[in-house]
Amino acid sequence: MGTASKHPEDMQFVMFTLGQEEYGADMATVSEIVRMAAITGLPDAPDFVEGVTNLRGEAITVIDLRKRFGIPGKLSSETRIIVTELNGNPVGFVVDAVEVLRLEKGAIEPPPASMPGLPVQSVVGLARLEERLVVLLNLHELLTVEEQLRLALLQEKRMRLEKEKDLDLLIWGTEVLIQVESEEVLLAEAGEMAMVLNLEAGFFLIKEEKWSIRAPFGRLKGNDTGWEEWLFEQLKIQPDVDYAGHDAPALLRLAPTSERKDLPWRNVLVQPLETHDGIIGELWLLDTGSALEKKQGIFAAFARNLGATLQSIRVRAKLEQLASTDALTGVLNRNGLLERLKAVISVSRRHKSSFLLLVLDLDGFKTLNDSQGHPVGDLALKTLARNLKDAIREHDVLARTGGDEFTLVLTEMAKSQEAIAVVKRLRDSMGLEQFDLGVSIGIAEFPSEGEDYEVLYRLADQRLYRSKHSGKGQIVFAE
Repeated sequence: MGTASKHPEDMQFVMFTLGQEEYGADMATVSEIVRMAAITGLPDAPDFVEGVTNLRGEAITVIDLRKRFGIPGKLSSETRIIVTELNGNPVGFVVDAVEVLRLEKGAIEPPPASMPGLPVQSVVGLARLEERLVVLLNLHELLTVEEQLRLALLQEKRMRLEKEKDLDLLIWGTEVLIQVESEEVLLAEAGEMAMVLNLEAGFFLIKEEKWSIRAPFGRLKGNDTGWEEWLFEQLKIQPDVDYAGHDAPALLRLAPTSERKDLPWRNVLVQPLETHDGIIGELWLLDTGSALEKKQGIFAAFARNLGATLQSIRVRAKLEQLASTDALTGVLNRNGLLERLKAVISVSRRHKSSFLLLVLDLDGFKTLNDSQGHPVGDLALKTLARNLKDAIREHDVLARTGGDEFTLVLTEMAKSQEAIAVVKRLRDSMGLEQFDLGVSIGIAEFPSEGEDYEVLYRLADQRLYRSKHSGKGQIVFAE
């Protein structure tokens, strides 16, 4: 927190008060100083332990030194928590009126033989500052050996309980995630679950044609302050250009800057989302403390479950697409048409609007197949499908419903001269001339001529048949 003194004979100390007495501790033993926060009591904790508080997602044990030394005192606006490390674990000491001072070594006197209420080994000296007498302490020696042992056992028990809680959340989260049916919902739900594990922020980097950020959560959700550029610039990567991804978990360090105090992140954990097909994305978790490092095992299990669920959703979506899509042309097949038509009929009824159902059949297709072969015939079908898809509106529906038969639904359109002009324009856009093909079209209108697919299709097919037998290349709207 502090920097080394420029004067070799000077030392920096954190000064604080307990009741009417003043104390100090070597700055080198202090990790940080934070404002007083809510403290949660712990069952079966020793008397000298106040409880735990949340420090950037990490629970730290808090000891009120006033109570520890039997000094009366109340919380005030000047109450602070001095954080240090005992036996490798962060511990906070509750004190008052904190300030940082530099002392010359000559101003420090040797400790007395004993001081009431303080362990002998904890007092390292006395400092006289004009009329003030400051007792200098070694924070690491404030507890007796027995107290340190009891504290270590308490922290071990707490960490075990936290792991059990995290595992319970992991099991619960997995049960929730496997019921999700879409990728977007899955990522949003997973982000919320990561927040339950006391994370501050994160996002998903998903690998598709290129890497893209998806579903930011926590303090990044709805944040448009340019955190993406800041983060990737610090890490010297460009996800949308030459990013290769991580093939193993990586804990990366960041350096918060005074120019961007709104971006305080110090650590990033990149957890690959791996499936049997390989890595399909990454879970990026950001933190200002050390929670990421301590919970890497939980996050690894979370990412494995998430990757498996994401793969399952994609496989299911692919199967559904195959079941509803024509493999050759990429447009809907008959099953896909029936599903889409249910929605079209529902909307049309609600809005009291019409739509046209067109059945198209190629003229001369058999001759093309016989004379030039099936590859050329397939190319003709793909060309027609591609050109029609480009020509129709987003809410119109195109399907291949037979060998050389297509069905087209033009929504919010009724029989009219304008509709005839639209259909002729679509026919001219198909690009069939290069294959020396024509097209015959039969049309039926919802709801005036039918209110379900079977009736409309039968009527349009009858009109198509009449078109084929009246010179071909015809558009038949009515009997």
